[in-house]
Amino acid sequence: MESLIRNIIAYFVNKKVAKPTVKENLTVQKEESVEKEPKEIEVEFEEVEPSVMMPTNEPLITTRQIIDIYGEPDETGSYLTTIDLPYPMRLSWDLDRTVTRMRCHKLLADKFLAVFNDILVHYGIERIKELGIDLFGGCFSFRKMRGGKDWSRHSWGIAIDLDPFRNGLKTKWKDAQFSKEEYRPMMEIFYKHGFQNLGLEADMDAMHMQASYKMSKEMSKNV
Repeated sequence: MESLIRNIIAYFVNKKVAKPTVKENLTVQKEESVEKEPKEIEVEFEEVEPSVMMPTNEPLITTRQIIDIYGEPDETGSYLTTIDLPYPMRLSWDLDRTVTRMRCHKLLADKFLAVFNDILVHYGIERIKELGIDLFGGCFSFRKMRGGKDWSRHSWGIAIDLDPFRNGLKTKWKDAQFSKEEYRPMMEIFYKHGFQNLGLEADMDAMHMQASYKMSKEMSKNV
């Protein structure tokens, strides 16, 4: 019996239990501690132009400021020049007649041309006609403001009226044709080149785009 017990004890004492070696332990720790190096990622940023501020919330140009920059108005329009329009316009009061040239103040000739060219590029002639952007209500007209004693901005040829019947003098901006989303690019073009729209600025007369004081002052420096 004693011999049997001694043999059992000897068996358990001499039995080997599998344990990881020191070398194996080091290998495991090393693998766990290694961090992957971050990969460099190239990010391309698209250059975006700042959006056009509409309305500008800047005061409309005053008669005194206009006279200081553009001079006194006169019936002959001695300060005018004639530009060739990049697309024909229909007279708003006679749709069977078209105009291909327009008289405006000579300081704003390039500005008006830039506006019309940008509109043509953006919309194309067919879309321009479809939207009525080509409905010409006039640029130069020597007269007083409707219902007022002050000179109309048309007296200097620094303003233009478009589609007047759907963007009337007393029509609120929310009811004007030009307040619709499809006309926003046109408005942005006018504002980009320094014009203001009375519908946006004064909640009336949305047909009317006129030179801003800021733009007029800048143009006067080129004289």
